[in-house]
Amino acid sequence: MPTGANAKFDAVCRRMRLTAKQFAAILAQPGYSADNWQSKPVKTVWPKAESKLEAKFDQVWTLVKGQALDAEYKFHPVRKWRFDRCHVGAKVAIEIQGNGRHQNYTGYRLDREKINAAQELGWVVFELTGDQIGWPELERIRDFINSRGEQQQ
Repeated sequence: MPTGANAKFDAVCRRMRLTAKQFAAILAQPGYSADNWQSKPVKTVWPKAESKLEAKFDQVWTLVKGQALDAEYKFHPVRKWRFDRCHVGAKVAIEIQGNGRHQNYTGYRLDREKINAAQELGWVVFELTGDQIGWPELERIRDFINSRGEQQQ
């Protein structure tokens, strides 16, 4: 078993589920060094990786010539909920359901809470699985957004 600073370094790596190389990359950022890594909180902002399904959605959405959509739009005045994609003017949201937290009861229940709150605020929410991200479904959503925009004018 390593002793001293190496033991602490290894413990931090295990707790954060990082390799030594990844943790060293964090320490190489401005403001961090091997001397002060224990005295400063490590605050790293990792970029949010776009899911493959979101990338697929964006590609097909471009092909169907849909209007510009906002990504990761925070719609609730209090909660930190976000829509995967939405058209704010028409109040139409698209939630893309992957294999994440939606697979267990708690995740599913929390998603229902989010969708119900959105509907209370007047949003129409389309929920799509990976199989549904295709031409006919996205054309339907595009036409719906266009019709909502015409109704509100």
